[in-house]
Amino acid sequence: MGSWIGAWICALAWLGSAGPGLPAPTQSLQPAPKLSDVDARLSRWEESLDLDLPKEVLVDGEASVRGKGDLVGNARAVALVARALARSGRTEDALELLKASSAARPLEVITAERARLALEQDDLDGVIDLLWDSSAKTLKTPAIPDAWWIAGRARARQGNWDQVPALLEHYLELEPRSAQAASSWHLLAQAALRRNDGARAQFCVAREEALGRWHSYYNARRIQVREHPREPLPRLGLAQLLLEAEELARARAVLDELLAITPEFAQGWLALGETQRKQSDLAGARASYDKALVLDPGLDIARYNRAVLAKLQGRDEDARKDLEVLLAGPAGRDRRFAAAHLDFARLMAKSGDLERSAAAYARYQEFGGKEKL
Repeated sequence: MGSWIGAWICALAWLGSAGPGLPAPTQSLQPAPKLSDVDARLSRWEESLDLDLPKEVLVDGEASVRGKGDLVGNARAVALVARALARSGRTEDALELLKASSAARPLEVITAERARLALEQDDLDGVIDLLWDSSAKTLKTPAIPDAWWIAGRARARQGNWDQVPALLEHYLELEPRSAQAASSWHLLAQAALRRNDGARAQFCVAREEALGRWHSYYNARRIQVREHPREPLPRLGLAQLLLEAEELARARAVLDELLAITPEFAQGWLALGETQRKQSDLAGARASYDKALVLDPGLDIARYNRAVLAKLQGRDEDARKDLEVLLAGPAGRDRRFAAAHLDFARLMAKSGDLERSAAAYARYQEFGGKEKL
């Protein structure tokens, strides 16, 4: 089975991330659950802030968290509006809003946002007073991921580098792909250098650079989706980035939206099949590959993926048919599909057709293949 897994991984590298080894079959999963209206609205605000568009939050956000607004008691909404106010140059209004929202829940979110504002004003003692429990030597608000990042930044600015690693490493465990993740790795690299741990510093710098690149693409895709909401390619690119990050539920949500808008987009079904495969939904993956190939019979990666899936499920005849079609076309002359020749050679050997097996194996070797038949 190992060679088939390796071949699939190679083919799927064109779609997005290779990902881990193939999981065992399970029952089909339901489509990704839709966010509630409030959650979707707040997620949109968070995205606007990530993209440095705070005024988009304030369009309806400010009225929603004041007076008789519908989100007055929602601490997450209040915090996001306060952040948007501060980033729009209205820091005093942000502070006033947080002070007036002490009844919002969970209160820890309000506390963390107050600490964020204190950090932006370089009030480092204020950050520590809000977040740090001196007697317990831990955070007062451990359930709020950003609190770990804010406290870590404050400790670094204070020069208390011995406390930085524990705070930021825990933050990265909670939020490995957040907008602040790259800067957290940067500070961890600085902390490592201060300990004369060059190897750790080098590792942290590599993570910082990789996440920085990923976020630049991620933000570009999100902007494209906003600018061209009915175009399929920006959403497909966004889903591929989320697949690369192993954010499977989020990738699935993006693809569900994509296919609701453009249900005849074959590459969207291919991407959905890969997402379902990674979610251990092999029945769903097979159906998605089937749909992709109905829409575009020349989509070679979908055909190869379907063949690999058939082989793993013991459907050798289905696998053989797909590989025959695949290798009879342009893919048969494409070095990237070299492993498909090996796969076909092994199937033919298993069925006793040694002549076709030898021919397919020879083709595999022509492409530089080294595995034994």
